[in-house]
This record gives sequence, C-alpha cells and structure tokens, in this order.
Amino acid sequence: AQAVDSGICMAGNEEVKKGNACVEHLVPDCRSDVICKGVASGNGKGEFTGMVYVAQDAQHTEAYQQSRNLLMSNAARILTSPQLEIYADDVKCSHGATVGQMDTEAIYYMRQRGISEEDARRLQMFGFVNDVISRCPHGETCNFMAALAEERIGEL
Repeated sequence: AQAVDSGICMAGNEEVKKGNACVEHLVPDCRSDVICKGVASGNGKGEFTGMVYVAQDAQHTEAYQQSRNLLMSNAARILTSPQLEIYADDVKCSHGATVGQMDTEAIYYMRQRGISEEDARRLQMFGFVNDVISRCPHGETCNFMAALAEERIGEL
C-alpha cells in the first residue's frame, strides 16, 4: 500500500491554524509520504503535529514526513512537531521541519527586474506552496487549489 498526504496551512493576522497527520504502518512493504507547508503573516499562528508509526511487523516500510514553514513577519509563529515511532528494524524513514523567512535576495532580484515588492512576495509565497499543489494528481483539482492559494496569498 502507498499513502501520499499533502497539506497547506495559511494563517493571517489574528488567525490560528492547526494541522495533524497520522500514518500507521502495520504490515510490511508499505510506503508513505507526508508534506505540509505553512505560511503565517501578521501575528498569525500555525501548528503542525505529525506522527508516523511503524509496527514491529512492518518491515521494509518507507515513510517520509516533512513540515516546511514560512514566516511573513516577526510576530508570526509556527510550531511544528513531526514525529516517528518505529518498532521495525528494516525500514527507511525520515522526518524534518523547517521554519524560515522569505528569501530577501530573491525579492531583491525580482525588484531589479521591475516587479513590485508586493508582487515579488506573492510570487515567492505561491512558489513555496505550489510544491504541495503540484503533487495533486487531478488537473481540475490542482487548478482549483492553485486559485484558492492565490486568493489566500492576496489576503495575507
């Protein structure tokens, strides 16, 4: 079996957004891949809690979990807690988390090419969350998600 889970969390000013992901591997030869991306602006707060559980009998499991986050202001906060609980000894598992700010050099580069600072920030945010949107296997759903993300980014 294979499970792919993706999520986007965008918290604006005065908002608190929480996301949870739990994957349990109970039998051998299964794979999971979880990615969650968060963006917080103003004094918005985001939280991600993830758990990948691998039972003793779930040998040859591959499980990956990532939480990547972008802070748009000094007051924004994102707490992230990806976790692994592994009882099998023949597995490939990893988890990771990042929380950072926008790439000021990329914004500077775009500004030098005539793009406004606001548009440069929007492009960078959309590129950040598009990693999740591009994982969607259905074209119409991807387009719908992209439109929602662009609308939400405009509000942040």
